[in-house]
Amino acid sequence: MSKKLFVQTTTFLSQIESAVSWLDWIRGATRFEEIFRDRIPWANLKLHEIPIVQTKLRHPAPEQRLILNALYVTVVAAFEEYLRQLVILLSDEYTKSRPTWNEDSEGLFKLNVRASARMLRKMDSPPDHLTIDFWDICRELGTCHPSTTAVTLNSIALAADVESLIKLENFMACAHAFGADLNFDILGKDDAICNAFKVKKSAARENSKLVREAAAEISRLRNRIAHTGVNASDITEDVLRRDIDIVKVVATVFDAHIQVAVDGFHKANRGSAAKSAAQPARSSLDSKSGHVGT
Repeated sequence: MSKKLFVQTTTFLSQIESAVSWLDWIRGATRFEEIFRDRIPWANLKLHEIPIVQTKLRHPAPEQRLILNALYVTVVAAFEEYLRQLVILLSDEYTKSRPTWNEDSEGLFKLNVRASARMLRKMDSPPDHLTIDFWDICRELGTCHPSTTAVTLNSIALAADVESLIKLENFMACAHAFGADLNFDILGKDDAICNAFKVKKSAARENSKLVREAAAEISRLRNRIAHTGVNASDITEDVLRRDIDIVKVVATVFDAHIQVAVDGFHKANRGSAAKSAAQPARSSLDSKSGHVGT
């Protein structure tokens, strides 16, 4: 039985379905007009309704480029925010596991220090798309040192520090730092990814290249629209639907792998808690037998 998706994933998928619903509505409205244009029951219309219908018939649907571009940018922006939210989720869940400084975690803690430092440099001109408490960053940095008993990572700083999220490589590298088993080779042999790209699972290396190229193309198209506006003519309905399917399946695959990483945080935490709880009991027994527990 599959696990319940993270709320971040269900929210993203809901946003994507809203875009698909708009596409379906536009297609249906266009087809509806084609069917009924010559079958309008004029005699049954009220007097004030006639000029409304006449005006509509004189002005056919405009070119769809504007709405397709707008939907494409919206979909990709939602995907980008979703990836940021996954980094925040990983960071927050990791912090809940009360991690301490050790050889395994040192790289992640240093990543947090660097991300926090870069964010503090933006204190006078913070990014518009983020809500940042710079004093929280300072306070949490104070927990990130070798003698700490519980590090608090700054999830906003870590999420903001991942560049080119849509191309996936940097996102997966960040997720890997938290223990999530994610890279393009993993994606290339995933069943859901293979089905979405209509490729064979046995060609994992070629498939991973396809996923990498698709992510880069999605990023390129979004940037082209953002910088050229309505003049960008790459987005057709087929392209939009294709890339919606890609980001949907990538989101569900990421969700599954990140759930495994999060479960690992809490499993490790439960193991540490059980070990700590057992220690006083052993000390008590040793004391009764004349030995001092350590």
